[in-house]
Amino acid sequence: MGTLRVPQPPSLADAALADPALAAPTDLDLRPRASLANRLRHALGLKQTLLVHGIRYRELRAESLRRALSRNGSGGKDYLASLPDGHSIPIRCTHDRVYADLMGPRGLPALRAADGLIRPGARLLLFPGGTGYLAAYLASRLSRSGSLVSLEPDAQAARFAALRYPRPSLAHEHGDTASLAGETDLAFDAALSVLLRPCTDPVALAELWRVARRWLLLAWPAPAESPAPTLAGLPGLDRVETLTTVGQAWLVAVAHRPPESD
Repeated sequence: MGTLRVPQPPSLADAALADPALAAPTDLDLRPRASLANRLRHALGLKQTLLVHGIRYRELRAESLRRALSRNGSGGKDYLASLPDGHSIPIRCTHDRVYADLMGPRGLPALRAADGLIRPGARLLLFPGGTGYLAAYLASRLSRSGSLVSLEPDAQAARFAALRYPRPSLAHEHGDTASLAGETDLAFDAALSVLLRPCTDPVALAELWRVARRWLLLAWPAPAESPAPTLAGLPGLDRVETLTTVGQAWLVAVAHRPPESD
């Protein structure tokens, strides 16, 4: 069984990305592409190891990732991820658990649309934190005085995030919005929530708004109704701003509190 080195596409390899691990397609594309050799290898039941940014992803089943996540597939694909520091962790790629090294950094355009809102010294909250690549991008926008808490309900995703994307100013934590009960009102300068489907949890949204001092970003993929109406009923709201993403593949809205003097 050989090791396949996955080349990094240049689409996001620019100065705005401090982590080269995020220099990948801007949305889910189930990479690497299924070449004839790869299709033959999977047809013969042979497993392979992918090497991405020094991390080895060993397939635990021969079914290809593209096949596993197709309509007729098993719904997920398992790997053993071995990191350069010696840690190994089993992971399972699904439509809801996106690993950027293998599937592309889905949702990143939604965060890039908010670059102009992020203050370098801010304290930010990201929920859900996912597998860590969105948090790594946000952390790259902050100065040494800034900080980010990435809160993720899925234990496997949170553990992988902490091992894969360690940053001095970034805390990867396992928990849901109920974990924020100990935080005071307006504890964070801003909160961001990039979802894979429209928000259906008003309690979680209200908690994110409670701890956000300046603004709350809410985003999910098109086609769907804009997140703007979902934010419109928040208490103490000043205005809702709609942001535009490259290709308009993501719908992004930001709820702003009334301006305050610094």
